[in-house]
Amino acid sequence: SINELVDCSENAARKICGNEAAKFTRELVDKYANSLTKIYCEDFTRHPQICRDDEGDGASALGRSGLGLVTCLLLLQLVR
Repeated sequence: SINELVDCSENAARKICGNEAAKFTRELVDKYANSLTKIYCEDFTRHPQICRDDEGDGASALGRSGLGLVTCLLLLQLVR
């Protein structure tokens, strides 16, 4: 779920970069996860056929999109 993604991202950032980075990561990932969810739900309402993955729901596809975003954001923070 989105909450698990946010929690996982926060925990990873805390382990790697400390509490300040964890707080920043949680806020950022939560913001983008909410945006992704809103966009996904709007698309699903209008065109349900384009929002389904191989298993018949879009949850896995949404999770992959969010995970890719989180990974990129964490990598950007690490190289700064």
